[in-house]
This record gives sequence, structure tokens and C-alpha cells, in this order.
Amino acid sequence: MPDTLTTILPAPTITTTLTNGQGPAGTSTSPSYTTAAALSGHQVIALNLSGLATYASSDDLSMAFRVVGISTNAASSGGSITVQDKDVMTHGGWSWTPGQIIYLGLNGVLTNTVPVSATFILVMGKALSATSILVGIQPPIAL
Repeated sequence: MPDTLTTILPAPTITTTLTNGQGPAGTSTSPSYTTAAALSGHQVIALNLSGLATYASSDDLSMAFRVVGISTNAASSGGSITVQDKDVMTHGGWSWTPGQIIYLGLNGVLTNTVPVSATFILVMGKALSATSILVGIQPPIAL
């Protein structure tokens, strides 16, 4: 039987550079929509079948995938309403308990409890303080 020669080569050198610190700035958009009716600020907004802004409601399953965000202003019928779909939102009229999950309620209302008549659950975000929430819309869950 012939002799076997085994040669072990050194492992290749891999160099990695890690950078510690803040990453690049993200983008935050506040899209605007034309309203189907007069709408208030700080309410959950969905687009109807015509593409117009209206109040979302957790008792209407057809709205489950049409929510676009929380209104930042009020608008009259045919006016322009701006919504926020992520990031921190503050409103002096809120009185949340920090850590609470915030859901879509009925007729655009934000709530910390799922309404009994809901046909789907939609998490809109989490309370950071009594007057601030971190908007983070999650996929809807049909009931």
C-alpha cells in the first residue's frame, strides 16, 4: 500500500469591521388623503373603496386591511387629512397607562380594550406615557 501524504493548509484570514453608533436616519412619512366626510384628529383612518379617508372601525371586517394610520389633524368633507403610520405620536387629550397596547376601537376611536362587537383585532401601537404612543400598526387578526 502506498504512503499517503496529508498537507494541512492554514485557514484563510477573514477580516470584519463593525461600526458602533447610530445608523442612518430613517424615513418618516405623513401621507395625506382626501376625506369622504368631516373627520377629527387623533382617530384611526382607513380608505374606503373609492380611496377616500374615513373612520376605521373594528366591527367592520372589510376595513381590516385598509387602515392607513392615525389622523394628525381634523378636516372637513372633501378636505385633506394627514395620517401618521409609525413613530411617536403625542396628544394632550390622551390618558394612557404606559405599557398598554393600543387597539383600533369603533368608529376611529383608539382604545386599550378590544370592543365586544369587534370582528377583527388591530394593534395600533403601545403607550409610552399618558399622552404619547409609539404607533406601530400590526397585521389584523380576524375574530
